[in-house]
Amino acid sequence: GIMDAILNYSPHSKQNEDVGNGDFVEYWYGVMMETPKSQEKYQYALKAIINYNIAVVGKDAISFQDITPDWVRGFVSYIKNGYQYTNGKGLKVKYKSLSGWSVNTYVACLKKVLNCAIDAGKIPYEVMRAFRRFNAGVVHKEPYVLNVEELRELLNYPFKTMRQRMVRDLFIFSFCTMGMNMEDIYSITKKEVRWNGDVGEIEYVRNKTSKHIIV
Repeated sequence: GIMDAILNYSPHSKQNEDVGNGDFVEYWYGVMMETPKSQEKYQYALKAIINYNIAVVGKDAISFQDITPDWVRGFVSYIKNGYQYTNGKGLKVKYKSLSGWSVNTYVACLKKVLNCAIDAGKIPYEVMRAFRRFNAGVVHKEPYVLNVEELRELLNYPFKTMRQRMVRDLFIFSFCTMGMNMEDIYSITKKEVRWNGDVGEIEYVRNKTSKHIIV
């Protein structure tokens, strides 16, 4: 499928010979490799872009001359209103509309790649005008905070499976470490944990931001 093609993409493969090194998809990969901690976001954004190009242009190869203000505006509308892709049987399947967060993420990835391409002289700056009225319409909800009594209920709830108990314990551990990210929890090693009697201290480097943190 398209995701396999994206993950296994090679600018030198036969399917890209007609595009050459000026290919927009190839350039996207170059920018993506410079942000290793955000590669998954760039991959999903590129998947949506390729789906869009197949829908409006009829091909999955995208070159710089294809990138115009109308093309960009069309893509933003495409992901805001939900979009279609073609499955392996040639049938069009409609996605549910993306969340405002996903739309913002995909647009941010596209902006980053376009700005890099503009700086490199590969596309004109006018393509950025397509974003002037962009608004993903993100709805910010008030965060819900557990109180101590609810946390105690969760701690003593008789979950039936080991998996459920593990999820509960990871959540409580994150709560006690002031919102430690799950990815960082998984990365903890013994040498990062110190004990002084009943008081524990974790000293680690935040995976996403490389910030040094002590809890």
